Amino acid sequence: MNNISNILLDLLLDDNRIWTNDEIAELHWLTQKGPEIISTAKDNRVLMRGLEKIIPIVENSLWPDRKDFALFLRKNQDLGFSRMKKNIALAYSVQKTFEETGIKSVAFKTLDNFPDMGRDIDLLIPDKEHFSKAKNVLHNNFRWKPAQRLTFCDTIVGKNFYTDEENYDISVEIYPRHSQLGEEYMSDTDIVNRRVKENIDGYDFYVPAYEDRILIMAIHRIYRHAVLRISDILNISKLTNSHNVNWEKVMHEAQKSGALGGINLFLSTVDNIYEQVVGNHLPIPYLIEGRDIGKKVSIDLTRKKFPSKMPPISTASVLLRKIGADLSKGRGISASRVAIMPILIGITFVTYKLLNKNYLW
Repeated sequence: MNNISNILLDLLLDDNRIWTNDEIAELHWLTQKGPEIISTAKDNRVLMRGLEKIIPIVENSLWPDRKDFALFLRKNQDLGFSRMKKNIALAYSVQKTFEETGIKSVAFKTLDNFPDMGRDIDLLIPDKEHFSKAKNVLHNNFRWKPAQRLTFCDTIVGKNFYTDEENYDISVEIYPRHSQLGEEYMSDTDIVNRRVKENIDGYDFYVPAYEDRILIMAIHRIYRHAVLRISDILNISKLTNSHNVNWEKVMHEAQKSGALGGINLFLSTVDNIYEQVVGNHLPIPYLIEGRDIGKKVSIDLTRKKFPSKMPPISTASVLLRKIGADLSKGRGISASRVAIMPILIGITFVTYKLLNKNYLW
């Protein structure tokens, strides 16, 4: 086993696994892959969670170079911890200020991966008046600068983001909708109205309800990025194994949104990867008869390195189903925006490869 992605999956998904001395001895090759471990974990949004698992194994090993390798991992853990503390305090300060000025929001995507925080703090604010007030708060209260240039998709959906590059390596992004191009899924107003308060690292945040969190994850992974990360598999397994998810609500909203095909593909793929690693399926009742949807996809993905692109045929199939569902519901504009997604993704891929810049997506 010499795939860092698979090692991270084994470490993070199976909390009950006890590593034998022989298994630990076989992992000694990791000491030659330090920078790759860090970059792979970062790309998959599992750096902090991965280091928490791997450091004790290294320190308890019999590897001759274990001390130097553990020191390298500890340094990266300390840097990540310091960054997390700074950014979680910022996220709390922004949302708290919004609440104090009467702006209702939900912190979505960013906090799903805590303590692994990405490059931005995402806040959903669908109310037009509240959205306008939020822009003023970020500019006047926090003295953050709005982005001078937005991508085509950001402009279409009405997203804004603010930066303070001198003091932070993270931006604050505010969204009027949770979709990429303004296509329709769940009601953004309903997502905010169903929000729940959750304590994260000592701070109280308003975040989406479990059901909305799962739906948003699936939509962003399948319809926006068509890429699966280890964090997606870990986050879904944690939510599912908590037994606090109302799956009837999930499937009702998925059907109503027209994204049932994509959400089934996402959940069945995650479920099959989980089964390959842990040995049993996730307790998702509505997948009992539909697990085969993601079986081949999951086998293909685990042979590659994560983050891993979803197969184009599977992605195209769910996009077509979404277009059909939108048309049947009289949502022509939404259907047309879904239809141009593959074109925009293709152009973005080419321009990023050639120019290392993203002007569209």
